[in-house]
Amino acid sequence: MTVIADILNWSLARPMWQRDALGRLVIGGEVTQDDIDELTKLCEAKHGLVHPGDPAPDPRPLTADDIPAGTSTGTVEMVGLRDVRNVDLLVEGQRLGFNPMGLTVIYGDNASGKSGYARILRCVCRARARGGDIKSNVFEDRPGEPASATVDFRVGGAERSERWEQGQAPPPELGNVSFFDAMCASVQVEATNEVAFTPFGLDLLGKLARLCQEVHKRLDAEAETLRRQIPASIREPQASEGTAVRRQLDALSADSELADFGRLATLTGEDRARIRDLRRALSGNPVALAKEIKVRHGRIAQLRQDVESLAKLVSDECVERIRMLLTDAVAKGQAAKLADKAAFGEQPVPGVGGPVWRELWESARKYSEQVAYPGSAFPVTEPLGADGARCVLCLRPLDEESANRLREFEEFIQRDTRRKAEEAKQSLRAACQPLRTPSLRTRRFSDSLNDVKLEDEQVRDAAWRFLISVRLRRRHVLRCYVTGKWADVQPLPSAPLAQLDRLATGLAAKEAEVLRAAKASDRSKLQAELNELEARQWLAGVLDDVAGEIERRGILRALDQAVRDTSTTAITTKSTALVEQHITSALVKRFAEEVGQLGAGHLQIRLGSAGGRYGEHRFQVVLVGARQDAKVAEVLSEGEFTCIALAGFLAELATAEGYSALVFDDPVCSLDHRWRRRMARRLAAEAATRQVVVFTHSIVFLMELREECAEAGVQRTEGYVRRGARRAGICMEGVPWVAMTVRQRIGYLRNELQAARAVLNRSGYDEYAPRGSSIYGLLRGAWEQATEEILLNSVVLRFGREVQTQRLRLLTDITEADVRQVEKAMKKCSRHMEGHDTPPAANEPVPEPDELAGDIEELTTWVAAMRSDRNRR
Repeated sequence: MTVIADILNWSLARPMWQRDALGRLVIGGEVTQDDIDELTKLCEAKHGLVHPGDPAPDPRPLTADDIPAGTSTGTVEMVGLRDVRNVDLLVEGQRLGFNPMGLTVIYGDNASGKSGYARILRCVCRARARGGDIKSNVFEDRPGEPASATVDFRVGGAERSERWEQGQAPPPELGNVSFFDAMCASVQVEATNEVAFTPFGLDLLGKLARLCQEVHKRLDAEAETLRRQIPASIREPQASEGTAVRRQLDALSADSELADFGRLATLTGEDRARIRDLRRALSGNPVALAKEIKVRHGRIAQLRQDVESLAKLVSDECVERIRMLLTDAVAKGQAAKLADKAAFGEQPVPGVGGPVWRELWESARKYSEQVAYPGSAFPVTEPLGADGARCVLCLRPLDEESANRLREFEEFIQRDTRRKAEEAKQSLRAACQPLRTPSLRTRRFSDSLNDVKLEDEQVRDAAWRFLISVRLRRRHVLRCYVTGKWADVQPLPSAPLAQLDRLATGLAAKEAEVLRAAKASDRSKLQAELNELEARQWLAGVLDDVAGEIERRGILRALDQAVRDTSTTAITTKSTALVEQHITSALVKRFAEEVGQLGAGHLQIRLGSAGGRYGEHRFQVVLVGARQDAKVAEVLSEGEFTCIALAGFLAELATAEGYSALVFDDPVCSLDHRWRRRMARRLAAEAATRQVVVFTHSIVFLMELREECAEAGVQRTEGYVRRGARRAGICMEGVPWVAMTVRQRIGYLRNELQAARAVLNRSGYDEYAPRGSSIYGLLRGAWEQATEEILLNSVVLRFGREVQTQRLRLLTDITEADVRQVEKAMKKCSRHMEGHDTPPAANEPVPEPDELAGDIEELTTWVAAMRSDRNRR
């Protein structure tokens, strides 16, 4: 099992956020601050911590499909890149091919587009260093369109083609292809004061451990912010020590139930009244306060008596009695009226028998019995005549008729009907008399009602409603008495006698308690009771703070649990086990061999363990025999530094299964000729066992690769990328003109001549002339290459690394005719080539294609003749 596969199995038991982090590290190489934000949310979400409006993303743990270079099975070779879209300035419709066998060299000048193709390969091959996003062509309006390309490759000899888009996972099989450039070198040789080599897979655990530390910091920062958010009411509770509220607050935790605090904070009206009483009892002059309470007690007791009297006065029994008396008086009065009508109905004067008349009659009776005829029964009618009895009303002597009428009137008045009517009326008047006496204005009871309000506002309201009802009930009954018509009265509410008794009793107790408060022994008990009640009252006002504190402590506990998920102990333990299992002395030995092959054996360096910390185990390059504080990075040159990086890269590949392709982008950038030669030899040797693709902008390095492949017998394929007028990335087979042999240049000249002839036939001489002039410039370069390669037998070559003196012996066959022919041809080319200085008077036209073809054929014939003569020797 490979290191990365072992880590995948181990990760199944890790927290989900760490599994997601491993996936990001494997797929992306590095993580951004946004990634760390999301991973922090994933860690928190496991413990119930949510962010409203900004939830954690769905986790995407590491899977077997994500395993990158060297971890999937099957040998993979690159075949080509095509159909490139929206990548830098790369022209579309091109195809960059790779030979699956041997070594493929892709040359490109600066700004030719070579690096654009290399960046695509870095993405699809999942290199150790991912690099930034591929940039689109800023001169084209394709907003939002991702970079894309079609990748042709072989897996186990089977042809495959896959479309790749930036932002999407590339085909997993391409994970077997390893990519190396200067950016990857900085991963192989970490950018610190110490050069360290970390075999692929183990660095994941180090990165995961560092991520744990980053997430830990963020969780700690959140927790620290929460720790400072304790409400002032909780930090400094206004509840006295020893109270139930204080004890419950001191024991407050994330598991506390708010309902428990709510029950403790619930106060009744009696509790609130008790608080007022205790405060008054414990403050001021107890004797004066007791006197004041006694006065209030007296007023409330008097109010209680008044309420009881009024309840009886307008009770249902009294009202019912009045109703019955009123009904009886009305009935008897109506009977008396009927009798009056029968007796006085035919009198010559109206109103006889009526109320006014009755008053006149009674006055006459009184006058007769007390003044006119004392001792004689009223009316006095005898004797009749002028000297007899006189009428006490008109004072005239009575005749028979008048005497009879007076006697009839008296007899009627004395009858039973009238008497009963009068008696019923008197009884009704007597029953209603008590209702007329008391004053029921509420101002009379205002002081007493205010005292009641101080004790219990609900009792005060009940007493006030009762008094109002009594007043309305009395007014209603009296109105019925006056009108003689009865109407039903509204029900009378219950008299608050029991409540008033309770208040009176309570005031009596308060009076006694206030007097007790003057005693030190009793005062402490009353103060303790007040403390309890005041603490509960205070708690009722801060229940929202208590709820927030319970929630805050719950979040803090969840954050503490989340922090435990960031521990690196298990990561370090696993890293140590992987080192013991996978990093053997064979790997250390292979690294030493690679360093030797690359020409750095003189450095006396070795690969040793750099120890482990936070899940990271490193193998550090150290100088043998140097001081302990010696820093390798301060000693190595740039070439030695790159050599060590490549040695680590190749040593790592030695531990992988299979021999999939290797891709190198400018592996010798900024190196001198010694290191370039060593790199070329090592890459040529590697190409004997697997496909090797090299991108380079160095003609010298291309020549060295060509030589080393020839010496090693390795198949070599060459191609190049050039820039056009507006776009880059034009793919060509072979090598650029500057790297061509004389035979390749002759073939190129013939192709260019054919194209120029077509321009002449299609557009005329004016369009042909610049093309012809350019071809003469190329022909001049071909004669120069022929001079180096054929005439001088490659003894000295441009871009060559040495003078090959063993070839000098063949130069003895050079004749004067050969020299003159070369000079003649060079002179003609110079005369017609574009940009070459020529006398203005010459103004010679560019020869037409047939003459130009003859000049090219002259070079071909001369080269063939020289080679034939040399071969015969």
